[in-house]
Amino acid sequence: LARWRGLRTVLLFVGRISPNKRQDDLVRMLAYYRRCIDPEAQLVLVGAFRDQPQFHARVVALVERLGLGGAVHFAGSIDDASLLAHYRAATAFVSLSEHEGFGVPLLEAMRFRLPVVAFEAAAIGETVGAAGVLLQERDLAETAEAAAMVGERTALREALVAAGEERLKEFDPEKVAERTRQVLGI
Repeated sequence: LARWRGLRTVLLFVGRISPNKRQDDLVRMLAYYRRCIDPEAQLVLVGAFRDQPQFHARVVALVERLGLGGAVHFAGSIDDASLLAHYRAATAFVSLSEHEGFGVPLLEAMRFRLPVVAFEAAAIGETVGAAGVLLQERDLAETAEAAAMVGERTALREALVAAGEERLKEFDPEKVAERTRQVLGI
């Protein structure tokens, strides 16, 4: 992680390596980002890949084909301390997942004051709310530009971080339990 200190852009995605998580599109987005925004930008992919070895191999091959070998880092499964360090080293959390049941890493990013840029699919919009930049289309250039904005525009970054702190309160276990009791009428 020390190698990223001082870099302008470190993009992070946390989630198992899987076709529906679209790490391949994140790699393609990074190629655009490095070509048009920041030639030193880095992408860190945290998550197990043992369940999807063929997809992992395709993503690794894509990284090599696009000449991004030194810019994309596959962290694999890591311990909590390392995960925390990755969240703290990043400038934005970026997700292009096609579907998520809930998206715990989105909340983790908010918890660690990391702005979120995500494709609004399935439960992602409901999880993030107004605490992130939600993309209506999985457009790689738009994703890269949004990630750059949250990294470079201090006022936007601070507003998203503050919104994330407020959004997290909605997921407090006591609040969730109370809302559940209300819905169930108990």
